[in-house]
Amino acid sequence: MYNRMRAGLVGLLASILALPALGQSWMPLYDGRVPGNLTDTVSESRNGSVEDPQLFRSVMTPMVQVFRPVKPNGTGILIFPGGSYSVLVWKGEGTNIARAFAEKGITCFIVKYRLPDHRYQAHAEDVPLNDAVAAMRWVKARCAAFQVDSNRIGCIGFSAGGHLAATLANLAPADARAKFAILVYPVISMQVGLTHAISRQQLLGQNPSPASEIRYSNEWQVTENTPPCYITHTQDDKVVPVENSIRMYQALTAHHVIAEMHLYPTGNHGFLLKLPVPEWRDPMLKWLQSIHVYSPTDL
Repeated sequence: MYNRMRAGLVGLLASILALPALGQSWMPLYDGRVPGNLTDTVSESRNGSVEDPQLFRSVMTPMVQVFRPVKPNGTGILIFPGGSYSVLVWKGEGTNIARAFAEKGITCFIVKYRLPDHRYQAHAEDVPLNDAVAAMRWVKARCAAFQVDSNRIGCIGFSAGGHLAATLANLAPADARAKFAILVYPVISMQVGLTHAISRQQLLGQNPSPASEIRYSNEWQVTENTPPCYITHTQDDKVVPVENSIRMYQALTAHHVIAEMHLYPTGNHGFLLKLPVPEWRDPMLKWLQSIHVYSPTDL
């Protein structure tokens, strides 16, 4: 009887240890005062529990939530949830994505980037990109601790988070450059008639300058230094027109940047969140293998 119980407990413990880590460690992106904030009196709000947040509003203190797999394979990915630069859709486009990639040995860093607010931030249109650059540098400085290869760190972003991922891919300085970018139903352009109007207003303000519009229209910022990109969208997206992804793909092609695009006829905005995980994850992993930044791990 004792031996059977002991064997059962050992088996249970082995099963638990074999599960991919659901690492819930939160770490501040900056030490001390957050650069660009004009006040520290704005209160952040959250839907959901502290342990399982669903959504964040009024983010003024950027953080990184780290998900570490049991057997890291050296690939790291920064995750930028979307939400029109108004909120962060944390569970659907953050923790659920991190868990799916961690199951395959990828170390994930969900970035709780600041949402631009022109009342409380200096140069608010630059704040999300500044946080994304800081997050990439933060991860690269800790590669050894997280068992991540600095040459295999990229990013994925959804909707407005896809705009941020594309902006990081295009505009980051050399020391914060991603090795790949995955853009999921992304806002790409800030051009009126093509962009997502709410994201544009939240990022650039009511009356942006032509220079700001051009700088944050990613189809105009692609260069030969832009990293390989994987793009996915649906034709019937009623929130962010699929033309955003098409323009980005055309720009990447024109500059001879490796790119792969998956377009689907239906599904509307947020389509990926409705699919079984393998249906969206496996094509991404296959592409990551093809550009030599991912190797499967037996878990």
